[in-house]
Formats: sequence, C-alpha cells, structure tokens
Amino acid sequence: MPNIVEDEAPAEQSDDHPVEIQSLADFISSYNLPNEDDREFVFYQTALEKVKQFVVPLVVEDRVLDDDENGSDGRVLSEEEAGEALGRGGSWLACDKQQGKLILASFNPYNLEMKGITNPMLKEWLQRPNPYREVMFYTSESLKTIMQRKKLAFATGRMTMTRMIEALSGTNLHDLHGHSSDADAVATDTLITSGEAAQRAILEKSFLPHQKGSKREHCSIGHKLEIPIVRRWIEVADHEFSDVNVTGVYTCGLAAKKGAVYAKDSIDFILAVKDGDDSSTTLWGFEAKGRVTATTAAAEERQLRDYRNPHIRITDERMFDRIHEVGERFQVLQHAFVHDLDTVVIAISDSQSELLQSAVIDFSPNTRFHFGRVLKDLKDLALSWAYPDVPPGRDEILKIPEETLALAATIPNINGTETLQGTLNLWYSMSQLPSPIPSLRRIIPSIYAFWNVVKGGSDTATKLMDDCLVRIPKHHMNTESVATSRCFMILMVLNHRLMQIFTALDDLNYPSLKHYREAASQRLTFHSSLLASANHFKTRLERLRPEINPSTPPSQPVRRTIRRLAIDGVVPAPTTFGTCLPIKTPNKFHVAIRNNKAVPAVIQKMVDQCTGMPIKLLKGQKGCATCKSNTSWYCVGCKRWLCIDKKKKQGGAQIDLYTHTVAGNNMNFLSVCFHKAHSNAWERISLASADKENGL
Repeated sequence: MPNIVEDEAPAEQSDDHPVEIQSLADFISSYNLPNEDDREFVFYQTALEKVKQFVVPLVVEDRVLDDDENGSDGRVLSEEEAGEALGRGGSWLACDKQQGKLILASFNPYNLEMKGITNPMLKEWLQRPNPYREVMFYTSESLKTIMQRKKLAFATGRMTMTRMIEALSGTNLHDLHGHSSDADAVATDTLITSGEAAQRAILEKSFLPHQKGSKREHCSIGHKLEIPIVRRWIEVADHEFSDVNVTGVYTCGLAAKKGAVYAKDSIDFILAVKDGDDSSTTLWGFEAKGRVTATTAAAEERQLRDYRNPHIRITDERMFDRIHEVGERFQVLQHAFVHDLDTVVIAISDSQSELLQSAVIDFSPNTRFHFGRVLKDLKDLALSWAYPDVPPGRDEILKIPEETLALAATIPNINGTETLQGTLNLWYSMSQLPSPIPSLRRIIPSIYAFWNVVKGGSDTATKLMDDCLVRIPKHHMNTESVATSRCFMILMVLNHRLMQIFTALDDLNYPSLKHYREAASQRLTFHSSLLASANHFKTRLERLRPEINPSTPPSQPVRRTIRRLAIDGVVPAPTTFGTCLPIKTPNKFHVAIRNNKAVPAVIQKMVDQCTGMPIKLLKGQKGCATCKSNTSWYCVGCKRWLCIDKKKKQGGAQIDLYTHTVAGNNMNFLSVCFHKAHSNAWERISLASADKENGL
C-alpha cells in the first residue's frame, strides 16, 4: 500500500492525461463529485469528511499520524469502538457508511467480482491491521492464486479463506486486542514449501484409509461394474462410432512406463481396436467409472443437458470442457502417458451399468510429452530420495530425509515413520525383482504362511463345503449333530484330495503348482467326488445285504399303537360312531346350506339323513352353523356345530318353544338349532314308524 498524503487541492485533469491514483487520498480528491443541485451533495461531502477522518488514518503504513498508536499497522479499532462508530446513533450516518463502502470497494483492485461491501465487512475492516486489510476482500480463487505464486501451503487442515488471509498478511487474529497466545490459544498455521506440499500429497495418496460402511460398498460396486461397463460401451460403439471395431479386451494390472519407472498406472482395460479403414490393430485405453449413488448420477446427468450427444470423440484440447471431474481428466492423461496410447476411452454409467456418457479422447504426442515433464519435475521435487541415481547395495536400505519423516509423522494414515520405512523397503525390494511380478494373490506374507501351515487347511475345506453343505433339519439340530456333520464333511474333503492325487499323472510332471491345481479342479470337483463316493457306498451296502429267499414272505412292519396323553387322569377314547365321507369334508359347507346354495350330493345326503349324534367339546366354543352364536356341541353325524344349551336372549326377544306331554302333563321345551337341523329326519322316522304300525 503506498503512502498516504495530506489533503491537497485536486489536480487538474484532462482526458488525455488522467491522474494516476497512488493513494486513497488521491482517489478521494479525484473522485467525480455529484452536481451541487443534487440533494445528496451535502451528505456526500459529509461522507468524504468521515472517510478522511476515520478511513485514511487506518491505512497509513510508513508514516505514523499523531493519533496513531499502532505504528505501521495503522489505526486498529476495537470491537466496541467500531460498533460505536457504525452502530445506530453513532458518528457514521447511513449515507456515510454507504459512500465509505463504495470507496473501499472501488479502491480494492483485486476485488472486481464483489458487488459491494456490507456493514459487517466494513466493521471488520476497521478492526484489522493494514496487512490484513490489503487482502481481506479478495475472492477465494484470488487468494489461492497468490498462495501458489508465493509457493505457500499449509501443513495440515483445509485451505480456508481466513487461514489464507492470515498466512499472506502474516497476522494471527488471536493475538489482537489482548488475546493471549498461550497454549489455550489457537496455534499459528505452519506454512510449508511447494516441495513439502507435493510430498505430503503423494504420501497421503499412497496410504489410503481403510474404507468402511457405505464407502466400502460403493467401492465394491464400482469395481464390479467395470466389466459390464466395457461390454455396454462396445455395444454403444457399434452404433455411435461406425468406423471403430473392438476385436479384444485385456487387463494388464499395475504398470510402469519404460524409461520412467516413477510414472506408474493401473488402467481398467486395454482395447484392441481397428480404427477407420486401416486394417492394422491399435491399442486404446479404457477407464470405467460408475456413479453408484443417486447424488453422483444426478450430478452427471445435469452436466449432460448441454450436450447433444452423450457419446463423442474429442481431442485432448476439449477434454477439460467435456469431463467434469478434475481427477478423471488427469487419470486418463496418466493412462495415455504411461502406456504410450494415442487414444483413451472414459465411460461413465449408473449403478445398473447403463451408460450416462462416454468420450473417446485422442491425445497428441506434444500433450503427453509435456505431461511427462511435469511428472519428472514432481519426482525431482518430492521423491528424489525414493529414486536415487545410485541404488543402494543388497543389504542396504533407502534413506528417508529427516524432514520427510517429520512430515510423515503428521499424516495419520501412515501410522508412524516405521511404517513408511518398512513400506519403502518392501517396495524397493519388489521393484528389483525380475518383471513381470507374479499376481499378488499368490504372494503371502511369511507370518500368514506360517499360520496357514500350523493351522492346516480348514479354511480351504470350509470354502469347498460351502456349496455342498449337509443341511441338518432344525428339529434334529444340536451340538452333537453339528459336530458330527462337520467331521463327516472334513472326512469327505480329505477323500476328495486323495481322489485328485490318485487320478493325476503318475510322475506329477506339471509345469508349476498352479498348473497342478487347475488340472485337478478341472479333472474332479468336490461335487463330483461326493457323487462318486455316494455311488461307491451304495454299491458296498448292496453287497453286504443278506440274500432274500423268494419262498419266505417279507415280514410285515409292526403297527405302532398311538400313545395318547391323559387329560385329568383320563385317556380319551376314539369315537366309534359318526359319518365317514368318501371325500374330504369341504370347508364351510354349512354356510352354503344355511344360504340355500348347492353342495356336493354326498354332503347333502349326509345332512338330510342325519338324526343327530351330539358330543360336547371339553374346552372352548365354536360358532353355530345355524345362528352363528357360540356353542360347545358338535354333531358327528352331519359334522356341524349346533346349539343345544340356548338361553333366553336379553331384552325379551322371541324364542322358539316345543310343547310335549310328559306323564299326562303338557310341558314347554326350548326349540334349539340342534332340533331344527334334524327335524326333517325325525319327521321321516316318525312317519315311517306310523306307516309300519298301520301296515302300510
């Protein structure tokens, strides 16, 4: 900030020679004042006086005013003083604050995007020292740009605007206005150089945290989507790119660039493609991306609204406009550089492997060359200790600089400098092995291999038994049955291994142990060995059975007497009466009879001929087939629940009665549902008896 000069007469201006603004005072003196006829002119003059009185002394740097007590930091107001000046009833009117904010916003040349300065921002400006005021109105992007130009970065934490302003101005806000800088206060940020920042970024990406929960699930889904995505893209390519013919898809794992081993890459697939009229086959890279959550899929679809076709072929110059994710841009560029590919495909799908978009990107040799130079500069800047010009001896280890170890100690994922040193030695030892390195699936740490030898093959046996497990019925499952079945299955696994050995080549002349395992698995699976064992045992059992004499009749199985439980000391006896139907009794047939609907002839005959065989339920009640009230009486002749103990209804409701002569006296009896259900059969019996007596 340049020096502030005292008030001077406005310099004469002309359009050809504008006055160069060197300070806030120059800006105020050359400010275009409104006309005197303007009703706000008086308020504007007052605002200028307030700016000279309050603002100008606040931005003094090299020269200290008489009333300045803070030296080159300018006049810093306390929160109470700033509140009194800007608050309601303070020395600053509303028009004063408005004009002061406009002047500050216009004077700040780095704040071109800001629409205006608010009252809280003006209040904060009054409470900050001069170095802080110079950068406090910068945008976030401007602050990041200045940090990069000055090669500054933070050792830990996020790059927030407050931290960047404090770092650029050299100000710690916790030390202002009487705040102590003891252990209770927030520590000042530690700035690191660009080399240290690059080292930190590489180390953090080299020791990724263990994924759990939904993040682990999303990673697993994304990995499983790779093959469906490449298959789907080949189908789409047949329609969208008529001159492209994919003849093969291959995987290659982790690879390092020849001549630049510090540049490594793990690409999803390598495509063998015939491009255009050329009959020769070229190699393309393929990167599959899955948007497995609804949020990421929706964000990807929003990016596609401006595109006519989601499947395009572009050059590397358009890659930064078409691929939204910054990390994915550099990932496909890394594929092209490490594998020396002219073309790389990136395909993005949802969680169901439906393609959202794809791009075939053609990279120029110039782009790949300059990207390689950037990687080499990063290696020289941050990883020179990992790639020494003179490799250490056989028994020596790589030396990690002390500053790198100190930086690694601040990264939680590394879990100590010992982990970094051990991982570096293991990596360096493996890098000295002859290429290609075998699959990691067969590389087992020594401590794990020792455990496998001591424990035995129970884990392998469990995997074999998963698909052929003996399912024990639940009513027979207990500790003894589970242990017995487990022992039996382990015995069958042993038998399976022996069968594989005895069916192998006599001299076991296989190129490797892997070839023997694959040949044994194809020759005899665990399921087939179980079937062979079952047939063998069945044949042996047939031979062990005694010969059966045809003249001797086979013995009949002894009929077991059903054991019935006693109820109240009495064993229930089975009924010897009742109707037996030739068919299964239909459900709710009594409802059809009550509603005069058709029923099977057998059922209708049973109901018509039943004269009543009532029995009473010991406990509980059921619904009557006629009146639906609860009853304990059941007729085994017509298989219906019928009322017998019917009581008079409440409220004096009408009930049906019988009258009958008993011992010469007429007596009244209840007419219940049991009587009504069998009345027709009783009448037929009475008429038949009368006809028989009359000789009819």
